[in-house]
Amino acid sequence: MTTTTSSKSIEVLRRWFASNGLPIEVVSDNGPQLTSVEFEEFLKRNGVKHTLVPAYHPSSNGAAERTVQIVKSALKKAIVAEEKGLQKRRTIRQRLDNFLLTYRVTPHSVTGRSPAELFLKRELRTRLSLLKPNLAKKVEFKQLKQKEDHDRSKMTLREFSLHEIVRIRNYLGGGRKWDLGKIIRVLGPQRYLVRIGGRTRQAHVDQLLKVSQPPDGEYQPEQTVVPQQIEVPPDREQPPTPQLPAPQPSTPQLPVPQVPVPELPTTPILPPPAVSEPDEATVVPQARTPEPIVRRSTRVSKPVVRLDL
Repeated sequence: MTTTTSSKSIEVLRRWFASNGLPIEVVSDNGPQLTSVEFEEFLKRNGVKHTLVPAYHPSSNGAAERTVQIVKSALKKAIVAEEKGLQKRRTIRQRLDNFLLTYRVTPHSVTGRSPAELFLKRELRTRLSLLKPNLAKKVEFKQLKQKEDHDRSKMTLREFSLHEIVRIRNYLGGGRKWDLGKIIRVLGPQRYLVRIGGRTRQAHVDQLLKVSQPPDGEYQPEQTVVPQQIEVPPDREQPPTPQLPAPQPSTPQLPVPQVPVPELPTTPILPPPAVSEPDEATVVPQARTPEPIVRRSTRVSKPVVRLDL
């Protein structure tokens, strides 16, 4: 800052507030630019508390005074190193930037963390970071190498079509390692629904094998034959369906009521022979069904006792 007026101080504070947000409290000395009505109104509008330290008592604002002392000491050391030829000549702004970067990445003796890590939740990258192993880069490199090794040995993705006869891995035992099945539905790029005899099962592509022609003697899945409908063009007439002769009944047909009654024969009709009654000794008695026993209730009905008030 070339000037220390209230307007210039407000301009610098507004830039800091735009980068880091509004603070809760601002502690300052009793300078005229910091106690002016314009400065007080600026902090009040932004909801910032302004605390003034007692005059001629720097220890009341010890944190700020200590920070100024550290900055001055670092700048003096940089100037001495330049005069001795240990460093090249730099401007005051370059010296200040180098000091701020070193101060912000140095762990504090109390917290054990650097100010930048506490404020930004991450560590700032410096030239010393090149000497430290980068965990993120190492993990990314290992993952990329694993992917390359996996893709190198990976076989081409096999595909099966609908209603295709395949071999499916048998995990139920029975002496056969593979069974024949038919794909009845495609569930995804690597999953299929396979019919094995009278049951269905979901299978992964790794559990299936292609079959060019099922060998003889092995089980083949049931196949449903759908009759094909032949469409006849409208301009072509269909040939008449041949009428097959009606089958002759093996038993004589009964006379139809509308047919006239034939004449009675001239021969006399003999009466039916009398049925001889069986002897009493040969009559077999028939078993009679016992009549059901009706059960009656033995409860005695009593008259109802009513309350008569």
